[in-house]
Amino acid sequence: LGGVRMSRAPPGGQSPRPPIWEGEGETHNFFPHKVHPIQIAYAHGLVLGDVTLVKDKRSQHLWRAQVSTTHPAMDRAFVEGFLPLSIDGKIRKYPVRGGATPYKWNIYAWISAEIAETLAVKGPRATLFYAESKDLLAAFTAGLLDSDGGISLAIVRRKRMNYRPRFEPRVAIYNADKELLESLRRSWLKYGITLRLRKDRSPQLKRPWKGKLVVYELATASYPMIVRFLLTILPYMKHWEKITKAKITIKHIVSTIPWKPQPIANLRDKICLLIRLQVREYIKQAEQAYKDKKAYIITRNGVIEKKVKRPKRKEDPSPS
Repeated sequence: LGGVRMSRAPPGGQSPRPPIWEGEGETHNFFPHKVHPIQIAYAHGLVLGDVTLVKDKRSQHLWRAQVSTTHPAMDRAFVEGFLPLSIDGKIRKYPVRGGATPYKWNIYAWISAEIAETLAVKGPRATLFYAESKDLLAAFTAGLLDSDGGISLAIVRRKRMNYRPRFEPRVAIYNADKELLESLRRSWLKYGITLRLRKDRSPQLKRPWKGKLVVYELATASYPMIVRFLLTILPYMKHWEKITKAKITIKHIVSTIPWKPQPIANLRDKICLLIRLQVREYIKQAEQAYKDKKAYIITRNGVIEKKVKRPKRKEDPSPS
């Protein structure tokens, strides 16, 4: 795809390699656990997005980090993000039926209460944990972008440019917590990266009805800022779809060879098609596993298949 290497996710979406960090290296005083703070920072970003934390009713020392998804890329990001934090070195994965799609995967890890209490911190306080270190802030932001963000590869025609097609990429993080995004914006400003905070202006959100949650976006469409921002957080991202788009964006912005918008549009369409095909296959795998009453345990050494007594129609918080 245009010279950018793009590997397909393996069947089931599990990661083909162990996590980058294995708990080695320096630790900081505000992390009482023997886990590398980079791992905590990335996982914290995921929790402030799609990942949820649930306290185990039978033990005050156990928490469950979980995500329900139809995207293999999110599957892989969760596995790489939470496998190092799992108390038993395992990620559980089972199919569920119902919801917005007929079938999907529920993926979870058991983590200690000590780690969960850190990940449960919300709002501006969460950003303050990581603002003093550029690497920690980058890992935290990568988790937010992987979970609740997007990289747009838009080709637009504007009147002031005589309607000539122009490549206008955009990087955005979405969240309902305005104070969190404002704190993140100020933190990045200290490192020379300027991001803009505003209400999400998606067409379906222009006329929010009473009681609807207002979503805000922290974004940039400036070429220099996009390059600096993505180059900083790219080493910590784990969501392969967004990693691919980030590499394409950087490549075409910094390229000294003249490029045309149409090849970029074609490449974008190929990526979107590949994503749709993988999502469709991922849902089919969930359906088949549901019918066969199968679940999976993911470890650093591979994937273990097991039988379950009954398939689940919704997310069941009971451990297995």
